[in-house]
Amino acid sequence: MLQDIESIPADIVVSLSEKKIGFRLDNADLVFVPLRKYSYRYIVVANFRDGRFEVICPFKDIAIIQSDAFNVICKFRKVFKAVHSRSTRVDIFDMPTIFGSVSNQTNQNDSGVFVLQLLLAYDGKTHFHFKEEHAKPLRESITYYLCTHEENELIMPEIKDIARQHHKQKVIVHLHGSQGKSFFVSCKFFSSFF
Repeated sequence: MLQDIESIPADIVVSLSEKKIGFRLDNADLVFVPLRKYSYRYIVVANFRDGRFEVICPFKDIAIIQSDAFNVICKFRKVFKAVHSRSTRVDIFDMPTIFGSVSNQTNQNDSGVFVLQLLLAYDGKTHFHFKEEHAKPLRESITYYLCTHEENELIMPEIKDIARQHHKQKVIVHLHGSQGKSFFVSCKFFSSFF
């Protein structure tokens, strides 16, 4: 809704209200807004803790999404101000925007997998750096996570059979942080299923 050029922020204020989402948005440290421009997926993070907007691109060419991201942030600011006009925690209009690429990928299909991983693990401090070889194990891990999550209302019998038949393998994906730190993401998946 924030990407829709035709929508008026007043029309989407309800989507970000405390009544709709269950908490006050201005009490959150990080607000993730996953987006798509053409076939590329990326994230805008309203980092209230550090007082900035972060545009995280899981592909090499930031220019592809730059104007789209600025439009989304502009609309987010207006909607936030309409919902939280009395917020004293942050001045949404003083928050600068920082762009960053977390991969040298040019393959737009992998951007969705990397965005899902960022949604699961990004803490607002350490930035991931994805390599081409990270896409397959992350795709497998996320598929396993989605298919077998305990809060699914229904897990298909076929998925339960596969889970019983195949042992889990653990794959460690070595990612590098932006400040030279390295860290590991543990991925579980079924090798023979995928």
